[in-house]
Amino acid sequence: MESDKYICIRETGAQNQVVIVDMATPLAPQRRQITADSALMCPDKKVIALKATTPGTAGDALQVFNLDTKTKLKSHQMPESVEFWKWITPNMLGLVTASSVYHWDIQVGGCLQPWTAAAGLMHPNTKGTKYTYTQLQ
Repeated sequence: MESDKYICIRETGAQNQVVIVDMATPLAPQRRQITADSALMCPDKKVIALKATTPGTAGDALQVFNLDTKTKLKSHQMPESVEFWKWITPNMLGLVTASSVYHWDIQVGGCLQPWTAAAGLMHPNTKGTKYTYTQLQ
């Protein structure tokens, strides 16, 4: 689990939905109809990141929503599929594709930045299973 505060479960079936369990109120899960392929809850606030494949479009569509205010914070169409992703800070997602690593700041004015230190490190036969990030002071 990424967070002690939330559990996020993607259910598939006749109606695809995401179930969000706030561990402060575990007997009151929230269900939302979402057609995303993947969903990640921010570890410390009620913000959800969604990833979906759009037929006929290369890459993945990414969206981030504040569930308290019911507003979209960010969206981006990736040029290639995201193989692995995770929250690396409360305001930043780490995204790993087959050829690059990106950091996506979801704050106002934040943008998707390629992590240049990863250039040349990606091997075509590897798959990311863990990503750690240390912010230098």
